[in-house]
Amino acid sequence: MTASATESGAKRTFTVRAGEASGDRIRLTVYDMLIGPVYTPRAFFYRETLDGEALRASLGRTLRNFPILSGRMKRDFDGGLSVLCDDGGVRFVEAYASEPMPDYGPRQTAKKGLERHLSHAMPFWVVDRDTPLFTVKLTHMKGGGSILGLTMNHAVGDGSSYMSFLESWMNEHRGLGYAKPSHDRGVIDTLGAAATGDTRTGGAHLTIIGRARKSAFIGRALLGSLGGTTTVTTRFTAAELATIKDTAMAD
Repeated sequence: MTASATESGAKRTFTVRAGEASGDRIRLTVYDMLIGPVYTPRAFFYRETLDGEALRASLGRTLRNFPILSGRMKRDFDGGLSVLCDDGGVRFVEAYASEPMPDYGPRQTAKKGLERHLSHAMPFWVVDRDTPLFTVKLTHMKGGGSILGLTMNHAVGDGSSYMSFLESWMNEHRGLGYAKPSHDRGVIDTLGAAATGDTRTGGAHLTIIGRARKSAFIGRALLGSLGGTTTVTTRFTAAELATIKDTAMAD
């Protein structure tokens, strides 16, 4: 693992790298780009203060198995997109807050003000630029406790892949083993081979819709944003979550 740092006030910015680059170019599929190059955030709250140096070291080791996260997005000659596994690095910001950890819980959501605990990357400044596809911001709160804010470009990992990477990082950090992931998008191409040449509906994997159906869908989405839908928050106790997890793992 290699890391370089810059300092500014109450924060330090590092570039964490695996220390090795394969130079592979991973072609992104239509499934990767369905949402576009937007970043999805995650945040984890800890009562204890985390060790930033140890996290950077374990992250660098984990990136050896996830070179796509340490790469950079490039435009191909035919207009498509790929990720060049050049070990460009992951941005890791370590900051120190002047206020204590809020008493987050059922009566106090963590959503308000969450943006300041994330290190953002502009999705429209990703292709052919030195923009990281994964960022980390570790904020140490006054009096103890840390917030670990993460963003990942959706083109390189959906929700399941996101959590799989975090589980791998956790195991690496704890010195435990984990299965090495596959980044071969060719598997998806094989699955879609049966749809090749089907110009009627796009085949079994893609459906081409007309302008009217698209307009109707956008209309329903807009109506929902104006109050046509209801958001319900369901909370589980730690014991209930443990039961859910045990049940899922047993199947």
